Formats: sequence, C-alpha cells, structure tokens
Amino acid sequence: MSIISVNRSYFLSWLKVHWREWMTREYTKKWLANNCFYHIKQQRDIENIDQRISVDIKAFIQETTSLFYSFTDAIMTVGSFSVVLWNLSGSLDFEWAGKQFSIQGYLVYGAFCYAIVGFLIAKFVGKRLQFLNWQAEQVEADYRAHLMKITENNEAMAFANAGRKEQSTLATYFSGIFSNTKQRMQVDRNFNLFTMLYGQGMFLPPLFLCLPSYLSGAMDLGGYMQVRLAFAQVVGSVSWFSESYDALMSWFATADRLAQVSAEIDSEEYTKRHVSLNRQQIRMHNIELKTAQGKRILAIKEWRISPGDHCQIKAPSGAGKTTVIKALAGLWPNVSGTIEVPDNLVIISQRDYLPTGTLQEAILYPYDINPSATEMRRALASVNLSGFFNRLAESQNWQQVLSGGERQRLRLVKCFLMKPSWLVLARILHEKW
Repeated sequence: MSIISVNRSYFLSWLKVHWREWMTREYTKKWLANNCFYHIKQQRDIENIDQRISVDIKAFIQETTSLFYSFTDAIMTVGSFSVVLWNLSGSLDFEWAGKQFSIQGYLVYGAFCYAIVGFLIAKFVGKRLQFLNWQAEQVEADYRAHLMKITENNEAMAFANAGRKEQSTLATYFSGIFSNTKQRMQVDRNFNLFTMLYGQGMFLPPLFLCLPSYLSGAMDLGGYMQVRLAFAQVVGSVSWFSESYDALMSWFATADRLAQVSAEIDSEEYTKRHVSLNRQQIRMHNIELKTAQGKRILAIKEWRISPGDHCQIKAPSGAGKTTVIKALAGLWPNVSGTIEVPDNLVIISQRDYLPTGTLQEAILYPYDINPSATEMRRALASVNLSGFFNRLAESQNWQQVLSGGERQRLRLVKCFLMKPSWLVLARILHEKW
C-alpha cells in the first residue's frame, strides 16, 4: 500500500468524523432548542427522529463520500480514455440522402449513447428502489423502537404478563421488514440481471462500429483490440450512473429522511413563544385553549398570581388542569390571549425524568446547582429519604430503579434545593408517604 493511498484513507476518515460531528451538533442543537423535540412529537410526530439523527446522518456521510470518490474516479477515467478512443476512432464517412457525412471520433459518441441507453433502462428497472430503500429504513427503525419500548417498560409488561401480546406485536413489525426485503430481492434480481447483460453487451457496439474499417483494411486486429479496451473503459466510466443506481437511490432515500427532519427543526413555527415575561406576576388574560382540531378546552377571562400568593387548581379529570400548566410553560400551541410568566418560573412536571448517572445528578437534573452536603442531607431527611444520602455517588438507571413514591419525593428534594421564587407543581403530591 503506497503512502498516497494510506494518507487518502486517513483523510477520508478524518473528513467523515468531522463532517458527522458538525451535522450531529447542528441537528441536535436545533432539535433541542425551544423544546422543538416536544412540539414536533406532539404536532407532527415524524417517525423515529432520534434514529434519523443517529443512524441516517452516518449513512448519509458514508454514502456521499463513497459516491463522490467513485464519481471523481469515473470522471478522470472518462477524460483520459476518451482522448485515446477519439484518436483511435478516426472518422466515419457515409452517404445519406445524397449527401456525404463524416463523423470524427464516432466511437466516443457511440460509447456515450450506449451508456445513456443503459442508464435509462436502469432507471426503469430500478424505479422502485428509492421508495423501497426509504421504506426499509422506516420499518427497521420502527422495529428497533418497539424493542426499546419493551426494554424501557419491562416491569409494567411483566406485571401485565404481556409477553405473548408483545411477541405478536413484534411479529407484525417484522412482517414489514420481511415484506420490504422480499420486494427488494425481486428488484435487485432484475437489476443484477440487467447489469450482467449490460456488461456482456458492452463489446458488441465497438464490433459493429469498427467492422467497416476492419473489412476495408483501415484497421487491423491489434487496432480493434485497442478500441475495444478503450471503449470498455469509457463506457464503464460513463455508466457510473447506471452501475451506482442502487447506491444513488439509497442516498436519495437517506437524504429525503434527513430533509424531513431539517424542514421541521428549521420551521419558525416552533420558535414562536405564546408567553411573555413579567417579573412581577403570573397572569392570564382572555385565554382560550383549544385542541388541535379547534375544539375549545377552557377559557380564562382573568387570572393573576402575585409574589407570596399560593394557588391550587382543582377540577374534575379532563377539565384542562394539565393544559393550563402546559400553556404556562409555552408547550401548548393552540392558545389565544395573553400569558405572562416570570423568567425564573420553575415547573415540576407530573411526568418526571431521571437520567442515568449518579443519584445526585439525577436529583438536580437539569439545573446547574451545587448544594452542600448539609443542604442535601437536610432535604433528603425532610421527605424521609435519609438513607439515600450515602447513595448520592452511586450510578444507576434511576428511572427504572426507584419506585413511583421515591421519585415523587425526590422531585420535592429538587424544589427544596433550588429554592425558586416561582414554583408550579403538577400533581407531584398525588401519593401519600
């Protein structure tokens, strides 16, 4: 292996990893900004957007660099061997409709015509490849996503004895993979058959095109062999589009999936805030909350909460209590009226999330605060979790390890440690302990 090829391989790897790092950073930054990930899930529900970022970006870069290098090689080969073939061609002289015609470099034109016809046939034979490649990514991602759901909800499913039901569900998801694979097999078989015939027929055009010159003695056998070799090189390079058609369709499918994500995360719709900042109070004025279908959930004429006030929202289930809190957080898109909240408002959701890591990191997530050991001990003791103090440095998947009651009390610990000026609690005291 030469030094040039070694450095080329190194540069290609360097380019891929830096390109992927840049694309991943840009996609995740926009996806996580302004709670865009939440709004997309609630309003658009693009399937498996997380896997598109983690898998499709890598595939897109791999396919792009591979296609680019093969395309540049094809261009260089076409440039060099077209000159050789042009010089070997001479001219094709013939009479038609009483007029004399002379075509210089006719073998080059013949090579390009053969390659163009081959591309058109390849496009017809593989016309379903782009859709099937797109569908393959989709069904594979759906299957992986459901496997992850089983892993994340293993305890609830075990209590429900849902193994047989989940087996049936997984079989349904896999049937999509099975059907897609069989369809791809049929298209690939037809495409491979065309590729074989196209490659074997590559030597017929120069035979017919050189036959008049060979019979007239203007070209000997050695000259014909040179023409045949140069013709094959030119056709093989110009046929890059035909031979790379499967890879191109895969690239287009991957690019289309990423384009869908990019269009959503760049949408100005998710940067709009339905709340304004007011350091003095929480205020709702002439508020009307609606469903996505336009049905009114509730209306609020005037509601104010000043510093030092305490307020409890009580209403039957389904009346819109959680919707009001989502509106305060700027998470409810279908709202009209005026909403004002302090910029330091803290909302503790009923649906908590504890990241994998140390217990202290899970308790404080996502805020950057650094309580002292005394403050941490006092806060844990206030909710009867003194025994957790010695586990603060322990790393676990706390979302799975802790019970619902323990997670509820840890949410209160977070409140005690943060000492916020404004605090909204969303049903975090619904269990007794």
